[in-house]
This record gives sequence, C-alpha cells and structure tokens, in this order.
Amino acid sequence: MENAAADLAFNARLLSAGDLPEGMAAPVAAMREDAVCFAAVLQGCKAALEAEQHPISSELVLLKRIVHRNKSQHCNSMHLRRLIQLRIAAERVLASGLGTIIASAEAATHEDPAGGSVRGNTVPSRQLLDLLLARLVAAAVLSQRANRAARLAFRANEELLRHALFMPLGVTCLALSARVLRQTVRYREALAECHLRLSAV
Repeated sequence: MENAAADLAFNARLLSAGDLPEGMAAPVAAMREDAVCFAAVLQGCKAALEAEQHPISSELVLLKRIVHRNKSQHCNSMHLRRLIQLRIAAERVLASGLGTIIASAEAATHEDPAGGSVRGNTVPSRQLLDLLLARLVAAAVLSQRANRAARLAFRANEELLRHALFMPLGVTCLALSARVLRQTVRYREALAECHLRLSAV
C-alpha cells in the first residue's frame, strides 16, 4: 500500500484525470473565503509554472531536431550522447503530470458569489492537494536532473569548440545547453515557490 502511494505521488504517469484514483478528484465543501483564497493561489501557481515550462518546451523542439539530424553522423560521439540525455531529461520534466493534477484541482474549486456559506463553495480534497505537493517536489527533482544533463551537454559541446570540430553544431548546442541550464534553474525556483504557497492554504 505504501509503495503504491509513493508510486502515485512521484512516478505514475498522469495523462488525464482518469489516471487519478477514484474519488481523489471529488471536491469537498468549504467556506467561501477558503474557496476564493485557494482559487487565487492555484491560478497564480498555474500561471507561474506555465510561464517557465514554455521556454523549456521550445528548446526541446529544437533539441529533438538537432538530435534527429545529427544522429547518423555523430551516433557514437560524446556530445550527441549528452544531447540525447538532455532531451530525455527535458521530456521527463514536461511529463511530470502537474498539468493533470492542477486541472483536477481547478475543476474541484468553485466559488459561490452569493455569500459566505459552505453551500456551493468547494475546494480539492486533502488527498489531491497532497498529491500536487508531492508532484511539485518530484518535478523539482526532475528539473535538477535536467539541469545536470544541460551542464554535461554544455561541457561536451565546449570540447568540440576547443578542438575546432563541427563549429556550427557546437556553437548551436552550446547556446541551447546554456539556455536550458538557466531555464531549469528558474523552473525549479517556481516549483519551490508554488510548493510554499500551496502548503500555506
């Protein structure tokens, strides 16, 4: 049972609300001020995370293209292996399942503008919120791994330039690795901020 809970919190693929355990996404009644507060915090976290995910997604598109175009000529090279590792790490960052959980939390949050009674006001269940907090931690770990992969890719392409090999490719990949390096740091900081804010509601 504990292993299943840990797998759900950190490893299970969550592609849609149907992947969540039955009943976890069900809303629970709350006071109006609690529903308003949670909705505001959740929207702020969603916007912050999406703002940092988009640049990583854009770089991943370019990275996939570079790997595809150069895998035949450079299949056994260290710099291409590092780029492939970076691609895999970035894909895992974007496939953390956070979007699915946040969408379920949004669907479970409802504010009744009529008054401050519990009736009509709902927030996500404690189980769903705990899962969201756990996935924020898991995503931060994945972001750290992508950061390390970006450092290794940067150094491998730095070696290409040092030896004046495949200069256009080396310059492009060096710049790409540096951008992903910066973006994963910013994304990890956004994850930490969201965890802090959601833990307080």
